[in-house]
Amino acid sequence: MFDELLFETDVSDVHISVIADRPSFRLCDHMARKTATDALLGIHQHSFYELFFVPDDCISIVTEDGARVFENKAVIIPPATDHYVSEWAKEGYCLIFAIESAPKKDGGIYGDVCALLGRGISAFEIDGDMRFYMEKLASVIASGRTNEGASHVIALLFMSFFKSLRLPEGRSDLLNLKYRNYINTLDQYISKHYAEQIRIDDIAEELHLCSKQVSRIINKEYGMSLSRVVHRHRMSVARMLLRHTSLSLSQIAESVGYEYENYFFRMFKDMYGMTPTEYREGSADRIR
Repeated sequence: MFDELLFETDVSDVHISVIADRPSFRLCDHMARKTATDALLGIHQHSFYELFFVPDDCISIVTEDGARVFENKAVIIPPATDHYVSEWAKEGYCLIFAIESAPKKDGGIYGDVCALLGRGISAFEIDGDMRFYMEKLASVIASGRTNEGASHVIALLFMSFFKSLRLPEGRSDLLNLKYRNYINTLDQYISKHYAEQIRIDDIAEELHLCSKQVSRIINKEYGMSLSRVVHRHRMSVARMLLRHTSLSLSQIAESVGYEYENYFFRMFKDMYGMTPTEYREGSADRIR
């Protein structure tokens, strides 16, 4: 188990390297290692960005422009900024990170992000999504192990920050690539597990999101509930089996995830206005 953990991820054309120092990741531990004298003598700057994540508390940061108090904020201090923390939050987290350009053929947001973050201290109101992502990340850091899921969560966290930067018109659309990845992963998951009992929690774990977020994505993309999306996929597979195989109706019902043939009949008729038998008879010329 290491005290420093490195995570790397990409958001559009921005490559992000995050270092979490486990002994000082939690601000309550960081604060315990500081004294008043440390604060007064602790004016410093970094060659990297410093992130303070302070939900339900406040932190006071002093720069050459004076002291600023941030409450319920995610605060990013850019490189080469002289500063010190005069009042530490009792709860929250501290990370350091660096950004660099990642290869991307169709433009990107790297230049805009650098320009906006480089103007001075940036502060973002912490919403429910940011809080969820940071709590997920905190649990990984507490375990002392890195994994692919953690990098995914960091990408989501920084995507939330970048959206709050008010990128120029058109640039923020590039962040929607992550949304399309969600839909692709969701479709692949349903295609693989449609014959099983699929729960929102299963997909949330696959996407590293919370159940409410997954429900919002499904409603936005499909305009229906998860169960309806799964039924629709099952019915699509059932139609193919009815048209192109000689499997019995009970075999088809079971193969697409329905334990009871009568329920399969009802669902099929509700969706297509005819029974599976009527559909098969109408497609008889296609079964050879």
